[in-house]
Amino acid sequence: MKLMAAHFTPEEWKRLSGAANGGYHCLGAAKIIAPIGKAFAEALLGTKAVK
Repeated sequence: MKLMAAHFTPEEWKRLSGAANGGYHCLGAAKIIAPIGKAFAEALLGTKAVK
């Protein structure tokens, strides 16, 4: 949780730390989803197409 708290403002962290926002899922925040999508796209670019 320390790592997550370091990447959010105190106001954002307060909103995300509610009962419905456990630390075990992506929290639906663009700050979390966007880097996941970027990493996935970059990983796909590094693969070879299978014929």
